[in-house]
Amino acid sequence: MQKIFRFHKTLSCAIFITISAFLTTGSRALAAKCHATDNVQGGDVVILQEQTDLYLGTAYSGAKYYYLTTTPDYNIAGRHKIQGPVGDLSDRATIHLQIVDKNGWDQDWLAYNLAGAFADSTTLYYWTDYAAKSNWLVERPGSSTEVGPIKYGEQIYLKNGSYSEYLVSTSDGYTTTESTPRSWRFLEYCPDS
Repeated sequence: MQKIFRFHKTLSCAIFITISAFLTTGSRALAAKCHATDNVQGGDVVILQEQTDLYLGTAYSGAKYYYLTTTPDYNIAGRHKIQGPVGDLSDRATIHLQIVDKNGWDQDWLAYNLAGAFADSTTLYYWTDYAAKSNWLVERPGSSTEVGPIKYGEQIYLKNGSYSEYLVSTSDGYTTTESTPRSWRFLEYCPDS
């Protein structure tokens, strides 16, 4: 009988410690699943989540381009590779967002894979490296108390290098830029998750 009591006591303690660790470290500690750090790094494959709980989706092949879409469903969110800096991403870093999911893309368009803002469309689409039009400045909100490298799950803004406006979702499932920012979060994509 004492052995059973000790087993239940040990099991209860283990469960309590696990729950306590989660509650004290928060979900950010669980955010980095693929790497030894929760810092966002150049070369990482990410899923982007907007403050409205929409995610950048996979591309839509419209009349002229492959457009950036949004989705409320994490399971069909588009994956993007961060191009630019080597190592940890810092506040005010300039990056490219390269779409990874190109299943069904026309062969002639596979190289047009960088998210950008262009004068011929208010809807954002993918193109080749087009200088500032395909550059995105990662900014911490002015109210942020974070320091050091950008972390997974941290709120950031993405400002287009050419238009100095921020990446935002539209009500019709696409994206555009506006002068009023909306925050985004980098979520780490892990192939096994």
